[in-house]
Amino acid sequence: MKKLNFLTKNRPSLWWSEMLVYKKDIGVLYHIFALFLICILEIFLEIEVNLMIIAVVVYDNADTQKESIIKDNRGKVGIYRWINKENGNCYVGSSINLSKRLTNYFNYSYITDPGRNMLIHKALLKYGYSKFLLEILEYCDPSDY
Repeated sequence: MKKLNFLTKNRPSLWWSEMLVYKKDIGVLYHIFALFLICILEIFLEIEVNLMIIAVVVYDNADTQKESIIKDNRGKVGIYRWINKENGNCYVGSSINLSKRLTNYFNYSYITDPGRNMLIHKALLKYGYSKFLLEILEYCDPSDY
């Protein structure tokens, strides 16, 4: 597997990588695009991307911290990431209503609905909530959406 380190200087062949640096002041769509591009690099091109993303809030056990997750994020807009602690797979999303979105993840009938064929739903059902940690990557201004 090829390896790219976005924290290294002097990379003339990787001039485009500067656009992936996680900056707070440029809006939600930029963040989602950057994380999507990282997934493309890692999955389809088999390039390991070392990008330091520091979460604002980390919930180590989505199962035992369910109430805190929903309460702490009430009325907030943001970007979040579910990380499977067993295999390292991650799922990134964003919402203008984090509390509602996260509540949906804990709703069995919502995640088992055949019309919502999402990988994160399948993973939560397969591994269980205790095998996941949830990171809030950034809280955003609603006007960024």
